[in-house]
Amino acid sequence: LGVSAKKMIGPAKALVLFRRERMIDPSKHWTTNAPPELEWADLEKEMAQAGPVLQRARIALKQPVAFEIIHEEARSRVPPHYEPLRNLARWFYSSAVLNLHQGKLDAAIDDLEALRSLGRCFRGDSLIISELVRHAVDGIGFETAWAILQAPELTETQLQRLDGLLIPDDIVMDLARSAETERATTQRTFADARRD
Repeated sequence: LGVSAKKMIGPAKALVLFRRERMIDPSKHWTTNAPPELEWADLEKEMAQAGPVLQRARIALKQPVAFEIIHEEARSRVPPHYEPLRNLARWFYSSAVLNLHQGKLDAAIDDLEALRSLGRCFRGDSLIISELVRHAVDGIGFETAWAILQAPELTETQLQRLDGLLIPDDIVMDLARSAETERATTQRTFADARRD
């Protein structure tokens, strides 16, 4: 599922899609200038099915131990498999866009909060792939935050909550540390291979 919160319509101009009657389906290719559209009811059905899973994930992501469980589950596979976590981020994003369309700003902010927590699950990992997935999840969070900030109905309390969620993480330093760790590990692996 890949719902987009905006469509660029000109230089420095974007159309906020959650305010449209229908949404563009970015997963389908089109040959004309008119992209295929979906009904909001289609997204509502998908979110109703995914709702229990997303709610359990929201609760789990509020627990400090969730970070370690999610992180270890992803890393237990060789190679580490992070696609389910990126998909979870996409579902939170789609849920936020639907919540915005329905005027449920607090629920959309809850989705952004879950996205930010999901991205932090990878913080401080020693693998570059973990930092890249974190960057992808943070990008989805940025898109979600942009959409939320387009809602003129935001209250002062909601804006303060958003302000707390939008504090940037130092991903560049974490990525540099991951690169150093991977380089050292690779050097050790090659040294061991030469001896054998």
